[in-house]
Amino acid sequence: MKDRLQLVMLLDFYSNLLKDHGRQVMIDFAEHDLSISEIAQKNGVTRQAVLDTIKKQGQKLEEFEDKLQLVSRFSRARELLLELKQSADGATKKKIEQILDIL
Repeated sequence: MKDRLQLVMLLDFYSNLLKDHGRQVMIDFAEHDLSISEIAQKNGVTRQAVLDTIKKQGQKLEEFEDKLQLVSRFSRARELLLELKQSADGATKKKIEQILDIL
């Protein structure tokens, strides 16, 4: 699994494609920053079960990204807009800022 920021980005884009239990474990781990033990206790399962779930769901998220490329396209579009903003004039710069706020 990639770093935590990448995991959060993958969850932002693809969490609804995961089943409820797997999605909640991943959200607890990545966004709520719960420990493996805390997640296990919350769900009444072993730490190993939580680790297995995180690994399996993380692989699914990466597979979704490999196929759909939504996170990488979003990141690239944002990067290009930031570059464009640097050379834009007043009105155009404001429009670019509005677009970036939406993203």
